[in-house]
Amino acid sequence: MKKFSSTRLVSLILAIVMLMGMVSINVFAEGTSAQAEPTVDIIARNVWYGETYYPMFAVDKANAPEGAEVSVIITRNGEATSAVEVEEGAVIGDVTYPAFRAGKGVAASEIDTLYTAQAVLKVGDEVVAESPVYTYSILQYVYEILYVAGDGYTEVKDVCEKFLAFAQAAETYHAGTTELTDKAFVYVNNGTVDGTNKGGIYDADEILADMTCTLTPEDNKILYWGGSSYVGNAGTPLEETSDADFVGHTVKASEIIVYDPVYREEVVNAVTVSKTVAALITEYGWTSSTTKQSFTLDNVVSVQINGGSNTGKAYGGDHIRIYATDSPAGTVTISVAEGYELVSIKISTHTGTYAFLQVDGTTTDISNVSTAVSGTSVKLNSVKNGSDGKQVRITGFEVVYKVAD
Repeated sequence: MKKFSSTRLVSLILAIVMLMGMVSINVFAEGTSAQAEPTVDIIARNVWYGETYYPMFAVDKANAPEGAEVSVIITRNGEATSAVEVEEGAVIGDVTYPAFRAGKGVAASEIDTLYTAQAVLKVGDEVVAESPVYTYSILQYVYEILYVAGDGYTEVKDVCEKFLAFAQAAETYHAGTTELTDKAFVYVNNGTVDGTNKGGIYDADEILADMTCTLTPEDNKILYWGGSSYVGNAGTPLEETSDADFVGHTVKASEIIVYDPVYREEVVNAVTVSKTVAALITEYGWTSSTTKQSFTLDNVVSVQINGGSNTGKAYGGDHIRIYATDSPAGTVTISVAEGYELVSIKISTHTGTYAFLQVDGTTTDISNVSTAVSGTSVKLNSVKNGSDGKQVRITGFEVVYKVAD
């Protein structure tokens, strides 16, 4: 009983501090534009604090006809729960909007509980407008404060860091699990992760290959996605794509990724050349005795493998091995002929616990990722990954180059 009371006291203190730290609603707007017809949308979200925690949603009812009433339909883990209107509403700028909180909240150890919310505008029994269905959780709110909110939230960020640590400890103590620690927050500036929501919480070991990311404006070419975080660590760039598909990224435990689309002008007269290692093995006759080979992808692009006595050996008819444990460690150098310059490279590899492949002078693993480069040559280093990741198993090369400016 004593431990239970202490836990509730810490939770209450944190709740009070967090409440005092915010004098108005924190805006993470999904966006809406006024139209002649009545519209209704959830324009901001926050958290209602008490002994338990409740997601809260602010609603904009543009062009609402006289007598129209707004309500919010909320679910909690897929089951309907009541929506309670917050008497004071949500103050955003100089405007007070209707606000609703979930009728059933969560304890600190359950802040990853998933809620959905949809605003509905009615005149009598007739529905005249509906918003999209948004997903949210208390955990996402905490991460939005930490990784999306601006510099003006410094004090609140500090409280949220402590609250997150408390929630993780509470989950481990009460439930004996670590699901909060194993979650990842994905947020897209200038777009959405699924066509509606700008961010979401995912299992940290999940490959997000099926996620569709919608960008605004959509007519820009996405060369790569850059990840950055509140603590200043750069994330791994993602696959090159010319449409709005999120092509996948394996999220590491407790990793936070805020994706910012990096737009670049379409490269004029760019050439893409690619070859699988299986085709190169056939073309050059590589075997498990072949090392440190030099070869070409076309009449412009050449590749040099360097390293110790094992690097470059071919296995399985589909890959060569670059050994981080060789002396010297294995490297791959990609070059273009005079008069040309590199635009990007992609090295396809086996996935699993293998060594990292990094552009010389950087510390980001670029395996299976289209990576922007420049100049006439780029050197890739193999770097040991723990005790088991001793080699990179390369299955293909793709190089984009252009005529030098």
